[in-house]
Amino acid sequence: MSLIITFSEIFRALLNHPELDFDENTAFEEAKKLVSIFGLEGYAVDNMLCTHERQLLEAYQKFGIVKSHRKEISLGKKTKPWTIFYWILNGEYIRYLTNNHLRDRKSGGDIYSVVPESLWE
Repeated sequence: MSLIITFSEIFRALLNHPELDFDENTAFEEAKKLVSIFGLEGYAVDNMLCTHERQLLEAYQKFGIVKSHRKEISLGKKTKPWTIFYWILNGEYIRYLTNNHLRDRKSGGDIYSVVPESLWE
């Protein structure tokens, strides 16, 4: 369903994110929360989440760390389709953040460093 993302990659992505001002302890604790929600699957069905977990994922969706997805499943010809809503770790962006230090730790985040050069042309 998605790329396999390790705890270390999530931790580094949160630490390197240009809009999140996490120190190492905070990034570690937040990465633990995400791993506890997603486990080894890389996705979580929304119906299985508590309110505070859903709120956490909604917040991280704004920062691109997770994505949401809907899927309709028909159980038969005469039944209404069921909509399943689930959350997915944004593996590509997490890997990008893991491999790129997008903010200077001394001066905070530099939002312009995140924008690809092709957008400036």
